[in-house]
Amino acid sequence: MTVQYIVPTISPQDKRDHKCIILENGLKVSLISDRECTKAAACMNVHVGALSDPDDIPGLAHFLEHMLFLGTEKFPSETEYSSYIQGHSGRKNASTGPEETNYYFDIDPNFLYGALERFSQFFTCPLFTESATSREINAVDSEHSKNIQEDSRRFHALFRELCKPHHPLRKFATGNLETLGNVENLRQRLLDFHKTYYSASIMSLCIIGKNDLQTLEKWVLEFFASIVSNGRSKPVFQGSGYIEKESLPLRVLNPPVKNWRSLYLLWPLKKSYKEFWREKPDGFITHLLGHEGNGSVLSCLRKRGWANDLNAGFFKECTFYSVLSCQIQITEKGFEHKDEIVRLVFQYIKLMVEGLNHSEWIYNEVKKMSEISFRFLEKKEPIEEVQTVTEKLLRFPTEEIFRAGSVYFQFSQELILEILNQLTPDNLIIYDINKHWEDKTNQMERWLQAPYAIEKISGSVLDSWRSPQKCEELFLRERNPFIPDDFTLFFPHEGLKWLDRKEYPHLIADTPQMKCYYQGDVVFAQPRAQIRLQFTSPYTYASPRTFILAHIGIEIIQDQMNTMLYPASLAGLHSSLELTREGVQMVLKGFNDKLCVFAKKFLEFIANFKVDATTFSVIVEKLYRKYQDADFKQPYILTNSQILDSLATPRWSNKDKVDGFQKSGELFSITIEEVENITKLAFSEVLIEGLVYGNIKESDCKNMLQDILTILKPKPILPSQYPFARIVKLSPYSRQHPQIKHGENESNSINYNGNKKQKSGYYLRKIVVPNPDDTNSSTYCVYVVGTESSLRRALLDVVVQLVFEPSFSQLRTKEQLGYVVQRSNFLLGNVMAFKIGVQSGTKEPVFLETRIENFLLTFFETLVNMPEENIQSAIQSVITKREEKPHTFSKLPKKYWSQIIENHGNFSRDVDEVEHLKTLKKKDIVEFYHKIFFAKMRKLTVQMYGKGKSIDEVNEPIGFDINEKAIVKVINDCTKFKNSMKLYPVV
Repeated sequence: MTVQYIVPTISPQDKRDHKCIILENGLKVSLISDRECTKAAACMNVHVGALSDPDDIPGLAHFLEHMLFLGTEKFPSETEYSSYIQGHSGRKNASTGPEETNYYFDIDPNFLYGALERFSQFFTCPLFTESATSREINAVDSEHSKNIQEDSRRFHALFRELCKPHHPLRKFATGNLETLGNVENLRQRLLDFHKTYYSASIMSLCIIGKNDLQTLEKWVLEFFASIVSNGRSKPVFQGSGYIEKESLPLRVLNPPVKNWRSLYLLWPLKKSYKEFWREKPDGFITHLLGHEGNGSVLSCLRKRGWANDLNAGFFKECTFYSVLSCQIQITEKGFEHKDEIVRLVFQYIKLMVEGLNHSEWIYNEVKKMSEISFRFLEKKEPIEEVQTVTEKLLRFPTEEIFRAGSVYFQFSQELILEILNQLTPDNLIIYDINKHWEDKTNQMERWLQAPYAIEKISGSVLDSWRSPQKCEELFLRERNPFIPDDFTLFFPHEGLKWLDRKEYPHLIADTPQMKCYYQGDVVFAQPRAQIRLQFTSPYTYASPRTFILAHIGIEIIQDQMNTMLYPASLAGLHSSLELTREGVQMVLKGFNDKLCVFAKKFLEFIANFKVDATTFSVIVEKLYRKYQDADFKQPYILTNSQILDSLATPRWSNKDKVDGFQKSGELFSITIEEVENITKLAFSEVLIEGLVYGNIKESDCKNMLQDILTILKPKPILPSQYPFARIVKLSPYSRQHPQIKHGENESNSINYNGNKKQKSGYYLRKIVVPNPDDTNSSTYCVYVVGTESSLRRALLDVVVQLVFEPSFSQLRTKEQLGYVVQRSNFLLGNVMAFKIGVQSGTKEPVFLETRIENFLLTFFETLVNMPEENIQSAIQSVITKREEKPHTFSKLPKKYWSQIIENHGNFSRDVDEVEHLKTLKKKDIVEFYHKIFFAKMRKLTVQMYGKGKSIDEVNEPIGFDINEKAIVKVINDCTKFKNSMKLYPVV
């Protein structure tokens, strides 16, 4: 077989072995041999997507993506691929875009060969069985139902409405029961589409593994050389004329589901600029337009109180067209000045055109930073990197797939001006997204039922935009003082093998005020560092109102610091402040050269915190809308909050927080003085816990810690003031359950006599989905295990490993209950639990619970009869996950930090769990499963009822055929319920 070899240009930081090949069938392949990888990964990108759907079957490309997971000629079982991947510590997924479809997975590197064998069959011999085809349509329909109330999806749908009726951009990409359910001979249409478009000539593959390049290439030839090539090239679409130019400019009015206030300014460009990857004129323009520092559009809007955020980028970008966008999140005050906001944008565009002759220094600064980032490129997660590489293989020269799209090469004034000349008022589409338009619409998008109206823009307004007056507040960006210059490494490079020594971060401060850990980086050889601090305060979560006040203060700090924070972020220095129930978490990270200087400026600003009145009103309004919108998330997302509302104390619900904006019935009764006082308390009476990791000397680290004490002057809090979360101890009960026989030769036997003396029961919350138009319902069952320990964690991890794929196969693939099926272990404070849930657009919540419980019962029978070697295989998969080394610079300190915050600095948590895992036998797993689901079950069910579902459903006996009815203990008032229950101790 003829194979073409190409050597790609890689980052000097990348010590892995690389090879690019093109097979005789035209398949482009990137091979990456990483001897230190803890996860292998692969991705296949097929250069065909929803734009190629047949006109009579919208959603066919997406439906085919679903179907490829459900059996091939060589591996006909619908669960073979998924079970193999998940059974060896892996993940898998796929996505369908306008022009591309991606299939990808990661896995324990020792099982890459078997994964590739199964994966490759997707592209050579899919089955598309009649039974799977008829069932999987429901999964696609459920996915579509899940998307209907998503504003971002609706926005994209409204853009389709503006495209010409017969242009491919008009197509409905997801598909649903209407478009797929009544297609004659659908299976044959799938086979035809696969044969036509799944050609090796328009595919790209990337594989990352620990095997050498020769072995990886051998496997590629073994499994992927047989993919048929019909010689076709990628589908080509008309690059212009997708929107009637005569209809522009125009304004689209759209009332959102959530309480958004956004202006989207869109300019359809005459072509895509992806081919100009060396010049990146589009990236340079969005860099300037989206700048947030002094002189920027956003800075000007914030000073006026008209907007709180602005993002410039590409709303739509394919190989044949681009739509440049400028999204502005406006305030209530800004709504009254919409046309003036747009005029400011055009004033800045005019400034960019006029200053283009003197802008090359800005381009060179951006270019320098892109070169630094590439030189010290951080390793990505393998499952993310393979997706990026396969996309680039189809878009850029093979030798440049790692630099193209990231590095700026050469300034082109001509290309920049070509784009700027298209950013005119006459080529503008404005999407005005605001609840104000709820009674002003006269049209409805078909698939997502998004209401809208289209109106022309008046001539006088257009004239003011065409010839905008100069605004003295606007100017092109200043030079960036944070770009790093010194990349000296202070520690020897030892690689991931150093982690085997189990040398963990050590304390460099241990006082009543501060407890801080430190570790220099010898693993990644990066000139970067991370500073993580938690300011634990008894005040910020004392009441819903204090939490709201603190949240407003934290947001104001970040907003008022933005003229410094934004240039720093462009230079690779990033910061965040996050309010938690314990207090404030601060993260400062990036190139270490100027990190300590950056940190000191950050702390000084906090110490001298004063609230600006304009910023105050903008942030209060922004957060109020955010908390209002929190109830308009999808039911399966809301369920997590409802679980915590039911079991954690103290715990302020979202309603409590919304009410916190009021005082004596008056909305926005919050004062600047209140916000300043609670924000100062959040940093002045605290316990400071910290971690410093990276290319930073211990002496410099200690100096920085002294700066914290000197600048903030914090006072220590008493141990009794620590804001612990307490978790309700649900009463255990033994329902009618299968009994394990322990007699001789009966280890695999069960019966169902149960304990008839003890009444059965469980706790239940029934909630109406807050969004009255959301037809989705959900049921989540939570089984509380007990306080966290290494042994319980080991047992629960194995149970999750065992049920993960079978539950998905049964509840989604076979029973088609809904698109969202979730199952996981999780921590409630220091209490462990297992949760399993389903969201459905058609099924009632009680029915969903019945099916969940039925699965747990029938799986117990499967578990009892499962061979010991299968159990040990699952245990080994968990061990592999726990022994997986953090293989990116960002991941290692993040892991250390979780062990500091959640486990009081117990860095050997995973090691301890592995020791327990190695001792477990089938008997241990069966008994643990039996205990938490049957014999001593502590269960909470949260049922959420969507539009059209009756919350008055009666909860009958759940899960299996028994004579005794379940006692349902309904929780109507969470506060009263929690006050009546015992609590787990704080460990």
